[in-house]
Amino acid sequence: MTTATDRPAHQAVLPPPAPTSGDRPLITIATVVRNGAATLEATIRSVAAQTFTDMEYVVVDGGSTDGTLDILRRHEAHVTTWISESDKGIYDAMNKALALARGRWLLFLGADDTLTAPDILAKVAAMLDDARTVFYGDVILKSSGRAYCGEMSTYRLMQQNICHQAIFYPAEIFRSKPYDLDAGLLADYKYNIELWGAGVPFTHVPLAVSLFEDAGASSRPDKKFESMRLALIDQHLGWPHGLIKRVRNLLVKVGNLLRR
Repeated sequence: MTTATDRPAHQAVLPPPAPTSGDRPLITIATVVRNGAATLEATIRSVAAQTFTDMEYVVVDGGSTDGTLDILRRHEAHVTTWISESDKGIYDAMNKALALARGRWLLFLGADDTLTAPDILAKVAAMLDDARTVFYGDVILKSSGRAYCGEMSTYRLMQQNICHQAIFYPAEIFRSKPYDLDAGLLADYKYNIELWGAGVPFTHVPLAVSLFEDAGASSRPDKKFESMRLALIDQHLGWPHGLIKRVRNLLVKVGNLLRR
């Protein structure tokens, strides 16, 4: 277990040297949090309960003041590495987690989300058979109990994102590609569009990976991301999909006007 709670806020988190394959855990679970004392303990317990052991757990805290650090100290036996320092927002914290992660695949688990079952990582791990592929499963929405995601296509990705709490990114990607801090609260959506458009393989695993708190900020539309969405679709998914998206947007506007 490693902590760095006394590091100055301005000091950068540098990537550790790439470990040899024999030293690397198969999976890194990463959680970023700020003032998450009300929910973080359940998240940690769901990771600690896993029967799968070829893993590490990284927590990046944004300088909490509400008791979150007490929870982390209480559960240090179940957290491989944690740091606490100020950041520039959730995706800056996630970039710090990317730098700290040593696993061959990385899953982000929100500080108000939980893994679905003690054997879920073992089931997913059995399917991680291509080190260049992004594997993704489903989530269960806490608001409704409904499963979300299923197998994606370019058309579906144009319309909706893959839930962050069910994606296992390979080290080949996450060790070299940070999140764009200028993409608003949906920088992970931009990340996925870019990877998909670059031809990175995405493989769906038919498993519910996490219970997802879908009332959070990242579940709502973000103006900053929406301002760049059409250009992203044009550039990475192709202009035909961009044209379809524009037509869909127009039809939605007309429908809204007609219903008034």
